[in-house]
Amino acid sequence: MNNVHKFSNRGTIEDEAREWLIRLDGDISLSSEEVVALREWVGRSPAHRRELKRISGFWDNANILTELAVPLHTQGIFARIGNGIFARYRLAAAAVVVLLAIGIVFTSGEIPPEPDTTGNGIYGTAIGQLRTVALPDGSAIQLNTDSQVQVDYGSSIRKIRLLRGESLFEVTPDAGKPFEVYADGNIIRAVGTAFSVQLTEDVVKVTVAEGKVELMKVKNQTTVSGDNIPPDIQSVTERLGFLKQGQSAVLHHTINQLHTLADQELEQQLSWRHGFLSFSGESLKDVVREINRYTPITIEIADPALDTLPVGGRFRVDNLEAMLEVLETSFSIRISRIDDQRILLYSASTPSGLDSRKTEF
Repeated sequence: MNNVHKFSNRGTIEDEAREWLIRLDGDISLSSEEVVALREWVGRSPAHRRELKRISGFWDNANILTELAVPLHTQGIFARIGNGIFARYRLAAAAVVVLLAIGIVFTSGEIPPEPDTTGNGIYGTAIGQLRTVALPDGSAIQLNTDSQVQVDYGSSIRKIRLLRGESLFEVTPDAGKPFEVYADGNIIRAVGTAFSVQLTEDVVKVTVAEGKVELMKVKNQTTVSGDNIPPDIQSVTERLGFLKQGQSAVLHHTINQLHTLADQELEQQLSWRHGFLSFSGESLKDVVREINRYTPITIEIADPALDTLPVGGRFRVDNLEAMLEVLETSFSIRISRIDDQRILLYSASTPSGLDSRKTEF
């Protein structure tokens, strides 16, 4: 018997969210089918997630409600809903209990489904979050801020789709089972190596930390969209070349901006793995663009004269206040806080032509 809860056609996300919460508070626990249906509903859009979070009062009561968590199979988690603030509290608690149990976490722009036992699934990070995912074969994925990957391990190939952001892949050697990363019509293939891939709009940047990777592009992206990747991927790809350890390149239908990096430059580019951002004379415009990737607060340069100001330093990605203090004290930049979500940078009353000055903390 199919006991997946069916919604009425009242048509609003709010109504659907309320029905889910009523269902969560019922005397009978959700079935496995209903858990899947709830996960699918929450993942439809950010609006669905926000509404369920709003009604359940997740943020206001998260610490308290987490302590109330009980096994999902417990019957009659709370008494039937009544009127008043205490009833609403019980409803919120019931919602959070089940949301915790099925692994829905309100931390990113999208809610990825949980991976299955083979390691396949979608993994993501929120803004400012770093995460390492261990794969079944001993390989690992380090996800940078606001990133998402889809893992698809099969009997003859290891496929990873970079859906957004940046990730570093540490690949366990297996000559009979290639490790391939798909990013915007490009394929990066490795057997045993470590390399990072960054997807920005329609540009892909690849940096090799160890070993060597082969670069390919898909001739017709529709032939490898979704799950329709043919077994013989070579029939729909074109080889672009190879990158070896210490090399970095931008891919946009061909290999562009190929660079050979010194050890220090390579470490600088990949310093985010250890929770740092490193700069050595980059323009303030580029520095601000990078910092903005790691915080929900928007930093803007209000004075165009500051755009090309060279900046050097090593900053912790989780310490925005320290970054701003260094910009203010070491680079004579005035910090103006417009509100909790917006910061403007102005020139201070100092001579122009400031030299790049480095700092570390």
